[in-house]
Amino acid sequence: MAVYDSVTAMMNTTENMEHLVINTRHDDDVIQFVGADWFNFNGTPISNIFVSGNSFIGLGTNAEHLLVCRRDAAMYDFYREEGSLFGAYRFLKIRWEGYAQYNNISEDVRLVYEWVFFETGDMFLNIIKAPNAAGYLGSNRINGGMNTDFTVTVSQQQYISFYHKDDNGKQFDIEYSVINILPPFERKYLLSDKEGKFYRLMHNKAISELEYEDESLAFDESSYLEEVPISRLSADSFREYGFDDFPRNIIFSQLVDPTLYYWQDSDAELLSISAKLKAVPPVQLVYSKNTEMNDSTILGIESVEIDSDDNTLFAFSFDGGSTWKAYTDGRWVVLSEETSGMNRESVKTIGTDAWNEAVTDRQYKIRFALYEGGFVNRITVHYLN
Repeated sequence: MAVYDSVTAMMNTTENMEHLVINTRHDDDVIQFVGADWFNFNGTPISNIFVSGNSFIGLGTNAEHLLVCRRDAAMYDFYREEGSLFGAYRFLKIRWEGYAQYNNISEDVRLVYEWVFFETGDMFLNIIKAPNAAGYLGSNRINGGMNTDFTVTVSQQQYISFYHKDDNGKQFDIEYSVINILPPFERKYLLSDKEGKFYRLMHNKAISELEYEDESLAFDESSYLEEVPISRLSADSFREYGFDDFPRNIIFSQLVDPTLYYWQDSDAELLSISAKLKAVPPVQLVYSKNTEMNDSTILGIESVEIDSDDNTLFAFSFDGGSTWKAYTDGRWVVLSEETSGMNRESVKTIGTDAWNEAVTDRQYKIRFALYEGGFVNRITVHYLN
């Protein structure tokens, strides 16, 4: 029996699963498999599960309890697995693979999903492949105790969690996200920076007293880090200063070379923690060559036209790069910061007289500062001839 340290580790895979139906078409029939007598649904242990080619599952009895794109479909493969989450909670996972049309095996009607039943009393549906047209979505519903439809989206992978509201499995709260099941032991997080200082996560009172439907909202700009007096990490320091929730979003960007520390009051396998990192490049400064207007036919600059994004900032030098200037409030001003300047619309509004006031030495150089996502395709200087 496999042991997993997260729900995501058991998703989207047939590894460790028994392949009980192998590339064999099942249309209107119902097949009985061993269930899990430790899980109750509608007041009945699901000692057996009943699987239909028409894409419904019966829990404990041969009935249409769990419907996913239920219509005249066909199942070709079926998998089953029993395992343990965190070494603490048993689970039963089943996987249905087939097509949402009984006589069609094209990718447009391909249907693949996984149901997971946890010893906690909760259920999780992972729709890996939904049909590509709404006409094949059929009925999507949980029957028994509560009779409630849920939403399936065309073509998209989708996660639907069913959190039990009673011990008999008659009522569930439905959330459209990966199910969140916490380990049955105390766990804490701490952060440190490049200098080895430790921090805990805090929330502004006005924010922390609110209730969020989306837990990620609790980690926005209103959250902040507070330094804590820790000289050596220990269980006591985690218990006193650690925070319960994994820090998300902007929190890591508040520290230089941050380190995340995790502690749990258990000798069970440590949680697998992963993060998606977005690297933001520093501002890039680009310089043109120094252009001298030596040709006798050039009388000055008429205008400058720029093809770029709206955020890139431009500056001009008329003394070979010794000073950089921007035109603002009807006059040229010297810029003190390397990354400062004007956007392309401001450059566009500079008139001929203003340009020729600046190019008395008949030379110019252009600098621009590229921010994340910025671009400059073309800078065109129109001369007076």
